[in-house]
Amino acid sequence: MNNFSSLTKALEDWFDTPLCDLPEELRYRVEDEFSPMPWDQLSPSDRREICEQVDSYDDPSLEARRQHYYELADIVTELKAAIAEWESKRTPTALDQEAKERRLKELHQELKKIKDEHFANGMPRSAPRSLRRKPENLKPTAPMVIKKSASNVIRRDARKLETTKRHNSWKKAYRDLKKENPEKTDTWISKRIEKMDISDGKTAETIRRKMKA
Repeated sequence: MNNFSSLTKALEDWFDTPLCDLPEELRYRVEDEFSPMPWDQLSPSDRREICEQVDSYDDPSLEARRQHYYELADIVTELKAAIAEWESKRTPTALDQEAKERRLKELHQELKKIKDEHFANGMPRSAPRSLRRKPENLKPTAPMVIKKSASNVIRRDARKLETTKRHNSWKKAYRDLKKENPEKTDTWISKRIEKMDISDGKTAETIRRKMKA
């Protein structure tokens, strides 16, 4: 089942609005998706840019495109590593130097070909968020969550999986508690879940927003 909901569309009329003035549901979603980036320190265009990146990462219809660019990123990384390795090689003879220069030329040409063919006009919207540029004019004190290395992509995916598992455990606990206590409110149930190990230190309010989503 496809539960994808475009963040860009949800915020279409709100990009120039301070965080505190967003509708409650949208504010919670922005806090979840943008953290630790400060919404109020971003321009409306940068807010839209990040929303489009979030959508490009989460939209299941773009999975094939994302995989394509992950593979390209791996190739680029390998080429850069090979270039660095060849540049560090010692060349005690003229023949060694000639071989080094020839190989470096080939590697640089291959790297340039990939960049010209796939990235000359900027990164497509469907490329993974980790490969896209960060918004301009962000204050240095605001750390970015958009990373460039493949290892960071893997860690982000792992965190996303853990978050999904945590939310699913809250949903199950909600169903069980609601069945046992049908007269109790969602707030009461979320506070009960907050005291369980599956809360993972999250507040009852956070749990309440996710346990029925």
